[in-house]
Amino acid sequence: MTIISAHRGFSAKFPENTLIAFQKAIEVGADSIEIDVHLTKDNIPVICHDERINRTSDGEGYIKDFTVEELKQFNFCISFSDYLEWAEKDDQYIRIMTLEELLIWSLNHNFILNIELKNNVLAYKGLEETVVKLINQYQLHKRVLISSFNHYSLQKVKQLDKNIKVGAIEFSNIINPGDYCHKNGIDYYHPNYESIDENNIQNCFDNNIQIVSGVVDSPERIKDLLALNLYIITTNQPELAYSIREFNRTID
Repeated sequence: MTIISAHRGFSAKFPENTLIAFQKAIEVGADSIEIDVHLTKDNIPVICHDERINRTSDGEGYIKDFTVEELKQFNFCISFSDYLEWAEKDDQYIRIMTLEELLIWSLNHNFILNIELKNNVLAYKGLEETVVKLINQYQLHKRVLISSFNHYSLQKVKQLDKNIKVGAIEFSNIINPGDYCHKNGIDYYHPNYESIDENNIQNCFDNNIQIVSGVVDSPERIKDLLALNLYIITTNQPELAYSIREFNRTID
């Protein structure tokens, strides 16, 4: 059965990469959550998509220039009208999360966590080591997938711990992606969903490489991808994708 992964949590309806978005994704049936990780000034992995916090918070600047304590002062739900209600209920809802906080929270839930290392723009020294150490600490090897546009980073993760699964994000539609992943010790291929076709699917399957789709929100395209038996479909609309998958299962 194809896994439904909530891109940055239930980001179509809730502030991306926040605790409220992660909780709501699980509530509506997501089997997996995709997150983005950067390193702070004090070398703590935190969850945010952009290198800077300008778009998603009421602060400005690069994550690398703040300590965790400083980042915790900003509101990462500022663009959502319900943020005051969430803040009154639990201040954690509107604050940036550390990777460790999410890993601890995940221990009480059953989902696959796709950790994207955001080191394709800025080189975060020690990011791989820090993330792998946390995965080992909480014994989450079987529930974690590490992905990145930086494929050298994926090789480094494998050198640190061969038991951690890694996925290559690649939107350039490379020739024979299964061959490429197999040759470089990569477990999963993450293409743009528009570039997925029978040829690269078969090449991946021939090399025992599973496919994780890029973000897709169209109901029609979700239906198409479900029919291809991909490993994971990534979406901002996990509730919609879950309902389509379950409906399809009832009529099969």
